[in-house]
Amino acid sequence: MTTTSPLLAKFHASRLWVVAHADSLLAGALAVAAFVFCVRNLVFFFPRTVDDLFIYLRYAENFISGAGLVYNPGEWVEGYSSVTWLLVLAAIMGTGLDGVTATKILALASTLLMVVGFYRIGRGVFGMSRAWAMAAVLLVSVNSYILSWAVYGLETPLYLALLLWFGHLVQRVADGEGGRRARLALAVVGVALALVRPEAPLFMVAVGLGCVRVPQGRAPLWLTLRRLAAPAAAVIGGYGAWLLVRFHCYGLWVPHTYFAKKGEGFTWSNLAPLFSNGADASEIVWWPVVFICGLALALLTRRLLAPILFAVGLFFVARVEMDWMPNMRHFLPLWLLASLCLPAMAQRLSQWHSASPLWKSAAWSASLTLVLVGLWTGAWLNQLDSRFSPYDFETHGRKTQWVRQKTPESWASSLALLQRRDPPGYENAHPDHLGLIQELFVAVEASSQPEASSWYLGRDIGMVGYYSPIQIYDTDGLFTPRAIQYTGGRDRLPIADAAILEAFDPAPVAGMIFFEWAAALGRNQHLLKDYEILIGSLPRPHRFMQKAHPRPDAAQLAQRYARIMAKLPPHFHFAELYGNPASPAIALRARVVQERLQLTEEVLVSEASVPRFAGDGHVLDRAIRLAGCTIAQPYLSAGEQTLLSCYFYRVGPLYRSYWVFVHGDAHGRRLLHADHPLAHDTVDLATVAMGQAVVSRQWLRVPNDAPRGEVPVFVGLFSQDHRAQVHPEAGTDGDHRIRVGSLWVE
Repeated sequence: MTTTSPLLAKFHASRLWVVAHADSLLAGALAVAAFVFCVRNLVFFFPRTVDDLFIYLRYAENFISGAGLVYNPGEWVEGYSSVTWLLVLAAIMGTGLDGVTATKILALASTLLMVVGFYRIGRGVFGMSRAWAMAAVLLVSVNSYILSWAVYGLETPLYLALLLWFGHLVQRVADGEGGRRARLALAVVGVALALVRPEAPLFMVAVGLGCVRVPQGRAPLWLTLRRLAAPAAAVIGGYGAWLLVRFHCYGLWVPHTYFAKKGEGFTWSNLAPLFSNGADASEIVWWPVVFICGLALALLTRRLLAPILFAVGLFFVARVEMDWMPNMRHFLPLWLLASLCLPAMAQRLSQWHSASPLWKSAAWSASLTLVLVGLWTGAWLNQLDSRFSPYDFETHGRKTQWVRQKTPESWASSLALLQRRDPPGYENAHPDHLGLIQELFVAVEASSQPEASSWYLGRDIGMVGYYSPIQIYDTDGLFTPRAIQYTGGRDRLPIADAAILEAFDPAPVAGMIFFEWAAALGRNQHLLKDYEILIGSLPRPHRFMQKAHPRPDAAQLAQRYARIMAKLPPHFHFAELYGNPASPAIALRARVVQERLQLTEEVLVSEASVPRFAGDGHVLDRAIRLAGCTIAQPYLSAGEQTLLSCYFYRVGPLYRSYWVFVHGDAHGRRLLHADHPLAHDTVDLATVAMGQAVVSRQWLRVPNDAPRGEVPVFVGLFSQDHRAQVHPEAGTDGDHRIRVGSLWVE
């Protein structure tokens, strides 16, 4: 008789315990990995916002203030796509939180609900073990498409969360689980889901049908229908009630966005991102594999979720207007479904029972292949920053780049923004070229007239409308039905002259227009007689600002920017969709505006007050003479600034409005770049008397990382794409840049 030592007995008992709890232990390890990757990706994307978010914030503010669910007070137009998201957002903002912070809190809560719902539908509908369901969660946690849209600020995470929970609850109720509480929860989730997106009812029906096990016989069918009847009636009643409210408020039975985004009918090219438009080889392999897995699972589980949802999802993407936004937004329900199908099928193959070792080995090999496909695709998705749509491929991708990956620089920017610090290198940002938010600055600085009674014309106007009470004519037509009458929701088709005439009827103080709107304005140039074109040309103007009445004075600008700054998130900076800092841009612009007001004091001086410079200066375009420039403090340390003052005379007729460029090139890079309007647009040089000088002042800020040594300073004039010709060439660099002095970085 042999005796087992106590140590060996403990080891044997521990091994048995590990084997018995292997599924839970592996699920725990995968949960930790999923948590780490999920937090990592959320941290990266958290500061970013999509401009349409701010449309919701203006609607929510107006609703809270009692003006109603309107964008422009008094104009009842349903210019939002999610009733559920808007009402929940308004409730959070009603506590006093700023709009961006409220949105991020709601986004994170929705993401948590989405992940939990995803896990539960994997366990219930697909019958996955804890470990395999958590493996599916891991696939979601590395998916930059899903997690970027989770925090961009639109209703996407709540939509996906409600869709998943609806499917989970349908499965429970249909299978006779959960009782009255499950049926009540299904009704509440169903109503919220029906109102969360215009296409949600279509997807709700698809998910509901797909999560019910196909009944075998008439009796089980009637039993399932009886179980689902009450929640279905509640959902239909809730949705019908909203239709009545919509018609009462807006006079429509369908969302106004249906008219603003009609699309081009059934368009197969909308499905191109599945296999081209920047799709990685792993994605091209992924989709046919998960489609096959989905069909196989439908046969094995008698639940048709995969084939029905794949079919509905592809139909919707092919039918809807091509999305300009990145990261496959319209495909996200399919990405979630695919992330369930792959591990669910891998689990079934790994558990395949067969008397034949050959078949069992083949099943194990197939399961391992699916795992490898998941790892390959997950590794690719985890490193993505942005994958452009066909529209943004032409702009942000410069027609050469479909994909932008996460880089050390973009990580440093995200982390700095989260800590409410300026991103590295932001001290070199140009205050007149700060991204989409520049439209806000144009609107705020355009006129001394009250903002609330002024109008702005353009598209991509989210931040303009939230941070300014200005009235907005939206050329996209989201909340301007009059625009839809002319465009049919398509601003790339020819637009009638009547459209631009109507848009200018309220005399907008500024605007930014594109495509055929710009062409229509170019055909009606008489509308621009009281406007200055800031970007574009007379035949095709893009950005413009009124010049018929005074600009805001120092006190008005200080008050307006103080109001804007008060609405910024207090604990982090936010950025635009592709990472361009927005909060820092507002702070920078507010400071620069005040500096420029100080710089424009006494811009007209007599010739006797002009410093004596060697020589007669330089003549630019035979119309303007630059006498010379002074640098207040030429010896600086990195991060410091000094004042540049340049003295100009009119010596001939002017046919253009000019900007001053200031360049400082040294050590193979541009250390100074301080373009600014001549005298900051405070005087019209064409009206200045001969012999009177105009002083154009500008702060020169040395970058924090500037190396020591001399930095030559060059000055010149430009107008749009034209650089003023300089005579004589002596004292220039041969490229019509005049050397006016040097800075020395100590």
